[in-house]
This record gives sequence, C-alpha cells and structure tokens, in this order.
Amino acid sequence: MPWYRVTFSKPDLAARQSEILQDDFRVLIVAAGAPLNAAMFDHKDGVSFYFSPEGVRLALPLIERYGGVPCSAPAEEDVRLFAGDANNRVFDSKSR
Repeated sequence: MPWYRVTFSKPDLAARQSEILQDDFRVLIVAAGAPLNAAMFDHKDGVSFYFSPEGVRLALPLIERYGGVPCSAPAEEDVRLFAGDANNRVFDSKSR
C-alpha cells in the first residue's frame, strides 16, 4: 500500500480540520491496538499531512473523506510525527 497525503486549505486549517483528522486517526489507532508503523505526519509546509502505508491500511476511509491521495513517502527530515507510531521502519525503502 502506498503512502497517502491530505492537503488542507487555509480555511480548513482555520476550521481545525487537521485537528479533527488527527483526533479521528488516534481513535482508530487505539481501537486497533496501536499497530506498529501506523502513523500520521505533518509536513513543514503546514498544510500537508502524510500517512504511512500501515496508517493507510488502518484509516483509508477516513483519509479519503479528507481528500487523501496516494503519494511517495515524504523526506523524513521534512515531516514530524503527528499521531501514531513512527519509531520503527516507517521510512524504509520497503515502505515507499
């Protein structure tokens, strides 16, 4: 499964849509027993959010509800963990 990206407009960010997405993703993670490598990241651009392949497996309907699209893995130095688990091999070449 590929990585996915959700990009919010400034009005969506002002309406706290990214926070709602984060909260909903966290609920899914807890309900699933905190699977390894299921993670959501925010990009330093402030408007893009990335989901690891395991995160996509867990939350694809949620991601699609926010307009998520398949994408390449972001550069690890361009993102920070927003929700989930990322202390294993999320950015391995096998995950891309």
